[in-house]
Amino acid sequence: MAITLDGTEGIQIPDGKTLGSTSDSDSITIAAGGVTKIAFAATQSASSGANVLDDYEEGTYTPALTFGGGSTGIAYGTQEGIYTKIGRICYVGGRVTLTNKGSSSGDAVMTIPFTTAASANAGQANLAYGTNFSTYTAAGVTFAAAQGAATVMIYGIDNGSSLTNSHFNNNTDFIFTLTYMTA
Repeated sequence: MAITLDGTEGIQIPDGKTLGSTSDSDSITIAAGGVTKIAFAATQSASSGANVLDDYEEGTYTPALTFGGGSTGIAYGTQEGIYTKIGRICYVGGRVTLTNKGSSSGDAVMTIPFTTAASANAGQANLAYGTNFSTYTAAGVTFAAAQGAATVMIYGIDNGSSLTNSHFNNNTDFIFTLTYMTA
């Protein structure tokens, strides 16, 4: 390895070797052919610098619906979620298939993996696919991230009103994607 102070050589890492701390999982690996891999620690090490990328995470989560804050009797055939979080931006996707919408009533809300920014426009997306809503098609349903919460509200596009338990059936099925700003 060559390190110089005049900037002519910089730091050279042989193919397949890693530059990083031996005490944690942060590292940069240069593979054969010049492919670079950057590993972030499992737990974010937050930086006060606005332009510092200090977090990257991929994972799964279980999206859950509530109606009016309740989930009594809700049963799922499919309840899958994935996410990729880069800095404060989180991309979420998943599928929810109900086998029983339960007996709770009120506005429809779904969980997401991270708390949203306290902003009126933290994130919004339309459904990629949806079937068996009582009065809507997938093209008529949208998600809007709730401010400062780990949830999205579910709305009808045509009138901006919240969907409620009455808009869902025991076999409602939808696939969603959402990109939002985290807290």
